[in-house]
Amino acid sequence: MFKSLFISFNLIGLILLPFLYVGEVSVIHELPSEVTEQKSVEGSIIINKGSATGPARLVLNFENASGILIEEVSNAGASFSFDNSKTLFVWYSIPPEETITLKYRLTAEAGSIGSKTIDGTFSYLDGEERKSETIDPITFTVSEETNSTNTTASVENNLIQNTLVSGIRTIEKNGNEYIVTVSITKGNQTGFSRLKERIPAGFTASKIESAGGVYKFTNNIAKFLWTNIPEDKSIINVSYRLTPIENAPQDFTITGYFSAEFLMVDDTPQSIDIPAVTIGNTLVAEEVAEEVAEEVAEEVAEEVAEEVAEEVAEEVAEEVAEEVAEEVVEEVAEEVAEEVVEEVVEEVVEEVVEEVVEEVVEEVAEEVAEEVVEEVAEEVVEEVAEEVATTILTHETPITGVSFRVQVLAAHKTVDKKYIQKRYSGYSNKLNLDNHEGWIKYTTDGVNTYEGARDTRNGIKKYDFPGPFVTAYNSGERITVQEALMLSSQKWVK
Repeated sequence: MFKSLFISFNLIGLILLPFLYVGEVSVIHELPSEVTEQKSVEGSIIINKGSATGPARLVLNFENASGILIEEVSNAGASFSFDNSKTLFVWYSIPPEETITLKYRLTAEAGSIGSKTIDGTFSYLDGEERKSETIDPITFTVSEETNSTNTTASVENNLIQNTLVSGIRTIEKNGNEYIVTVSITKGNQTGFSRLKERIPAGFTASKIESAGGVYKFTNNIAKFLWTNIPEDKSIINVSYRLTPIENAPQDFTITGYFSAEFLMVDDTPQSIDIPAVTIGNTLVAEEVAEEVAEEVAEEVAEEVAEEVAEEVAEEVAEEVAEEVAEEVVEEVAEEVAEEVVEEVVEEVVEEVVEEVVEEVVEEVAEEVAEEVVEEVAEEVVEEVAEEVATTILTHETPITGVSFRVQVLAAHKTVDKKYIQKRYSGYSNKLNLDNHEGWIKYTTDGVNTYEGARDTRNGIKKYDFPGPFVTAYNSGERITVQEALMLSSQKWVK
């Protein structure tokens, strides 16, 4: 009887063994031994998880790999995050496959030359017990950038040259926000596609147009995902709004890349970079207001005092002169600087009015003061308005059909030639003035080709304009550069 029980217990144990045993867990981390600064390579992590189930997490530690950035390529269903020193792949329920492969893209920033080491751990559940597997440290070297290219770079360059896929990004300021538009020229290609935009710290990005894709914003990355990008549209346009939050920079650069199923080479994912766009920290509106308002207000007050003094006698009341001076200064300040009038008027009026009142009161006559002061004030304001409006700006006669210009500035008010020359390294060529979306935009003369506008943009960079960029028009109406390139059958060039 005891022998029968012994055999029964052993049989039960053999039956339950597969359910109680979690196979051996191992993690293999593969990465090239060398990467060139400002270049990218791909790495992979192969997890043999046995029969482990439920939540799991893989951590890569970058504390000994400063200057290295990482982006997901294939996550096997995990959520991905990176905070400059640690990368996380987290599963709420790890996939049932015994072997899982993760892939990522690693980029070395400029100046990150030297030896780097990445280590990590893989944590999982064995029944109700949490266990952890150490990932062997992997060491690689970041070498200085040279004229030669590695195999990955060559593949990517050949890929871009041999396809019609390209991308371009434009940024328009809208109040204290920015509207970013990305246009992907893809022909009739279709399939899984993804656009990633790196958003600078201090901003949040919200979707405006996703072109049928899924939008997601996490860890300063804006993503547009298509399970099957539309085949009937050769150009895909997406847009999003950049909103400053805390400590938003005034100077920033946006970069990104587009990857797709149809860009794969030898079963290896590839991507095309979207050319970076940099935004400068100045638009002329407030600076024009502050610099011009005080000068004009002082000149107007002095002219009023002199002309009134010649015409009027000594008896005029102090209240009349003070009231007229305040009205003149306020009107001029409103014409010159709508946005800063309260600040400027408070400072200028206190200083200028005191001087004007003292000089005028001594020589003004009560009988003629009201009539003369009103007449002189109107003439002076008209003269100042004409002088402020005299600029190097003109409304160019629109070129018939598609044309391209270079936008150098945008503001709420016009400025004169003297201001432009003083602030922007002596620039004295003609600029055209456009009223567009509530802004006055300053552009160069129109040309018929995008390449010509690009050359103009490169030529005026020496004048320190804040981020000049190419704009497009169709018979005088402003359109996007992508629309202009399509209408004129031109290609975008760097």
